[in-house]
Amino acid sequence: VMATDTTVLVTGETGTGKELVAQALHNNGPRRERLFAAVNCGALTETLLESELFGHVRGAFTGAIGEKKGLFAIADRGTLFLDEIGEISPAVQVRLLRAIQEGEITPVGATRPVRVNVRLICATNRRLEEEVSSGRFRQDLYYRINVFPIELPPLRERRGDVTRLAEHFLRGAAKKFGKTIRGFTPNALDCLEAYRFPGNVRELENEIERAALFAPDGGTIDTSHLSDRVQGGIAVPSRPGKLKETMEALEKQVIVRALEQHDGNRSRTAVTLGISRQALQVKLARYGMVATRDD
Repeated sequence: VMATDTTVLVTGETGTGKELVAQALHNNGPRRERLFAAVNCGALTETLLESELFGHVRGAFTGAIGEKKGLFAIADRGTLFLDEIGEISPAVQVRLLRAIQEGEITPVGATRPVRVNVRLICATNRRLEEEVSSGRFRQDLYYRINVFPIELPPLRERRGDVTRLAEHFLRGAAKKFGKTIRGFTPNALDCLEAYRFPGNVRELENEIERAALFAPDGGTIDTSHLSDRVQGGIAVPSRPGKLKETMEALEKQVIVRALEQHDGNRSRTAVTLGISRQALQVKLARYGMVATRDD
């Protein structure tokens, strides 16, 4: 399916990584040199979604002060990803069906159709078969978009993907923060793989970005950089050790929480912890931690 222009319908719980799949299909397909455009259909009103997809002419509706190209035209010869397609109204369903069947669109307020050529990838967390049975989703449109179905199981059912995805997200987070991070400690990976991630891939991505924020440049992500919900409690050494080691682990976790609360602001973090800014700086250096803001 990657090497073709086949229309794909990706289904799965919210946050399972449907857009990642769509992007991968585009990047490995015949249109990879062209634009990949995406829109969340559930985030826009009917009027705004029509304008976003098909464009509009000046004066088409209140606020249409100029002409606008829609994503079908912008992504011509590329790929258009329609997320949460199960949320679109009957009127938009009719317009979308025509775009697929005829290969043409009519901008809102226009009279002449425009030819378009896009690969369509759709996604939903709804069961569209049930939506069709209830009359909320057009049967003919469903058959048009469900040419090649891909069902994504929740992350809790594909534990083997957690480490691979975590490493992928870490590369992006390290680049975003301008850091070199040397992966994860075994204990950190154990925590990630044991957690159920009810928010699926999206929650994992946010967790890794948070961990990367507090990990030291040139260091490794360990359990103290992970959130409490992923740790399943306050992080302590994985093997029995001395009281000093345990207390240091607890202190480090408290500092991480305070830094997170204040977005890395050292001065405000020190006030919250009841210590001087200089004392906080000493502790940050001792634990190999980095704060992103000075004041």
